[in-house]
Amino acid sequence: MLIRFSVQNYLSFFSEQTLNMIASADTRHPEHIIAATPDTKLLRATVFYGANGAGKSNLVQALAFAQDLVLNGTKPKEEIPVRPFRLAAEDNPEPTKFEFDIFAEGRVYNYGFVANRTKVLEEWLFLGAGKREEALFERTTNGGDTVTVEAGSRLTRGKQDAADYLAYVAKGTRPNQLFLYELRDKNYENLNKETIKPVLAWFDETLQIIEPESGYPNLAEAIHSDPQLARFAGTYLCEADTGVHSLEVKVSDVQQGISPLSVVLDCFGKAMAKAKGDRFYFDALAGEKVFLGKDKEGHEKFGTLRAVHKRRDGSDAAFGFAEESDGTRRLLHLLPALYHLRSKPHVLFIDEIDRSLHPLLSRQFLGFFLSSCSGCPSQLILTTHETHLLDLDILRRDEIWFAEKKDGETRMYSLADFKIRPDLQVRKGYLNGRFGAIPFLGDFSKLCEERTGGGNLPNGDDPPQTQTAQ
Repeated sequence: MLIRFSVQNYLSFFSEQTLNMIASADTRHPEHIIAATPDTKLLRATVFYGANGAGKSNLVQALAFAQDLVLNGTKPKEEIPVRPFRLAAEDNPEPTKFEFDIFAEGRVYNYGFVANRTKVLEEWLFLGAGKREEALFERTTNGGDTVTVEAGSRLTRGKQDAADYLAYVAKGTRPNQLFLYELRDKNYENLNKETIKPVLAWFDETLQIIEPESGYPNLAEAIHSDPQLARFAGTYLCEADTGVHSLEVKVSDVQQGISPLSVVLDCFGKAMAKAKGDRFYFDALAGEKVFLGKDKEGHEKFGTLRAVHKRRDGSDAAFGFAEESDGTRRLLHLLPALYHLRSKPHVLFIDEIDRSLHPLLSRQFLGFFLSSCSGCPSQLILTTHETHLLDLDILRRDEIWFAEKKDGETRMYSLADFKIRPDLQVRKGYLNGRFGAIPFLGDFSKLCEERTGGGNLPNGDDPPQTQTAQ
């Protein structure tokens, strides 16, 4: 689970800003709280609001950047693609900072790093919190690009093979590479499963990010290989009144000599396909969802995702995925993540949950998570403009967050920072500007009064004068 995430000097974040998932003293919706430790009670959901360009998506991008650097690293002599705040001064030499407090496999960890475009200046991993905090490693890079790693005793005590290997990994860490990535790349996690592996697994498996234009990977194969997921997604779409009754994947033989797997991959390009074992996944032409692979007997197969509708006589009619509406496709891409939130701990960030969705569907998605996923320690963090979620009957005050930009800089804060009446209509107060984080519109009448092209109309006639309302 996520306890805190802090970012500094990245995109629209200049001063350090922190998303805090620790529950406040609010007594509403106690079922929304998970007791990670006796001293740490965490929120299961957070919904972010803010004007266009206020920085909500930048928070998601900051998380995605840090995750990618941990999991995929950099190449030799490659710049670290940090994107510092650009409005502070003409030249902003300050480094960028990311810091995570997470709860993984029963323990609290603090991990973070400070970097510029050429090197990772600082990096650290601590176990525990407060007075019980214990350093697992601390890394620095000096001006001469020499990487120094000080390992805590927990990583080396009584484990000479692990200690020797740790020193070997440290020596091979480049200035532009995270030490945590090197530990993963060199498989050190298997030598120290108790401390290092939970952190790497959190970034690799627990943290999931869905951006507005991104879809669920391998959707057709996921539906095909998991009948329970297929039933869940089909039933959800049916109950959401999308017109879809169920989902199916039509699996066919690839005819030898006509379109074998190798030829199909050459046509689409392997760069477009994601490989997993003997199977390849990609979006085919016109947006259809397809997977290619071999069965147990070695026969080449391809599968196509289809949505089943009911004809007036009750018979089935199958439609291609691309024939469905934008909202239906968007919802279907979100449903596998919602399905897995119920069975395995995840921290799921969805940027612009309301993209192509009806307000009632956004509300139902959040409500379904809160009501059906309470048995699993998962978290759902959303960004949205959908004000129907601003309801204290749905969310606690500390689950409602705002992003506001001033002088180009984003700051984040919670509704719990305000003193409000228990019966306050939060939606109305937000739209009236009581909590900030809304666009403050200027005088658009000036645009109405301007002449087209700065002069007369093409036929020589003046445009009619616009009357400004008094």
